[in-house]
Amino acid sequence: MRLAQLDTRKAEIVVGALLVATAAIVVRETVRLGAGWGLSGPQPGFFPTIAALLMAVGAVVLIVRAARGPGRPLFDSQDQAVSVLKVGAPLVAAVVSLQYLGFYLMTALYVGLFALWYGRYRWYVALSAGLVLPIALFLAFERGFRIPLPKSVLYPSILPL
Repeated sequence: MRLAQLDTRKAEIVVGALLVATAAIVVRETVRLGAGWGLSGPQPGFFPTIAALLMAVGAVVLIVRAARGPGRPLFDSQDQAVSVLKVGAPLVAAVVSLQYLGFYLMTALYVGLFALWYGRYRWYVALSAGLVLPIALFLAFERGFRIPLPKSVLYPSILPL
């Protein structure tokens, strides 16, 4: 089946089912944390549970609406499908490489290479974006908020900041 032949009905039902499954997992985990109201106010899982339940309701509405309505083509042409893949495939590659490259190196490579390839920016603009964004994120998260993000396996030997 060609990508241009997929319809929105099937896609919305699959996405809705995945969202319901995700919401069920979140609710199960947040109930373990305590999802009620304690003596001092809401327990740690209270707000995530509410958010997951709202997500599940929205997903069920999506499934019902998709099941009742006619499906439309997901893409008007094969070119649109290819354009979506050009954006989606590098994103999937970035997520897969995150555990090996770490957040900052992955971000630098993703932003820089994507700006060169898809954005068709000049090399110095892509290089600048690929360096400035991860440095800004490092300063914000690691130094400012003191929230560590995943590091590369090479981090201790190359960038021991």
